[in-house]
Amino acid sequence: MNKNIRNFYVLIAELTTPSVIIALLLLGVIAIFPSLKMQLQIMRLDVWVDQHWEKRAYGWDILWHAMPLMLLIVTISILIGASIGIVIYEARAGRDYRNRLEQAKQRYLNAEKIGIERARQQLYDEFASINAREKECNQLVNDAMWRAEVAERQAQAAEWLLARNKEELAKLEARKSNAQGAAERHKRRNRQPPKIDDYSDYGGDPTPRR
Repeated sequence: MNKNIRNFYVLIAELTTPSVIIALLLLGVIAIFPSLKMQLQIMRLDVWVDQHWEKRAYGWDILWHAMPLMLLIVTISILIGASIGIVIYEARAGRDYRNRLEQAKQRYLNAEKIGIERARQQLYDEFASINAREKECNQLVNDAMWRAEVAERQAQAAEWLLARNKEELAKLEARKSNAQGAAERHKRRNRQPPKIDDYSDYGGDPTPRR
């Protein structure tokens, strides 16, 4: 019920703009004036004085004598109009307040949505940056592993070559040692004096020659 009354006040507040009120007043005056004019032309104001009626006013002069009543009616009309104006003002203020509240709520929702979108975009950018750095790190690790593997192969090849060189050197040393030994033996054989064969002319005679 209160909601329906409030909606009715809001409807009145939306309809009762200053231009509408002025237009309604003008229409009311225009509609009432011919009838009022006709009634005043045939009306007469009589007052009971000393046991008889006494004529006091006729036609438009009645308005002057009816001034207190008119002031009372105008005062009551002003009070009623002020009450209606207050109700309309409150309804319009409530409508404006609800509109501002709705706008503030909408701005808050938009700001929250924008904030969520910005946070989502920021997270997406950070995630993309992390993925890029992860790929870069993986590439660096792969390059380092490849270089380490190449270095290991080179080290193995160098070790194999060193071992082969050592083996060849050992063989050369052995050949050199053998050659030196053979040369030394050959040299010693050449330095020994020739053997004298005292029995070279031995013919079976045990008597030595003289």
